[in-house]
Amino acid sequence: MRDVKTDTFVGEGEIRLRELTEGATPDECIEWHGAVQQDGVPVMKFRGLRVIPVRRLVYAWKRLGFPSMPWYGKHTRVMCGNIKCVNPHHIEESGSDE
Repeated sequence: MRDVKTDTFVGEGEIRLRELTEGATPDECIEWHGAVQQDGVPVMKFRGLRVIPVRRLVYAWKRLGFPSMPWYGKHTRVMCGNIKCVNPHHIEESGSDE
């Protein structure tokens, strides 16, 4: 699928995630209703290949723009405490595991 905004190939899930998080405000959680790991952390396939934590992808987009490769090697956490939240304003880099 081609993304009309960037003219690059992206997966349908990535486009839905971008639409879900675009225009997010700092005052509310955006809950993920897709797949989750056993511990409840939201995950999705990136480019149809690798399953990654959704908030890591959102954080990469926030820092690098859409679409971008996930920011591998860094961990993220949600500041609001809602493990299913994917609001870019609630996600920050963390020194600990997802």
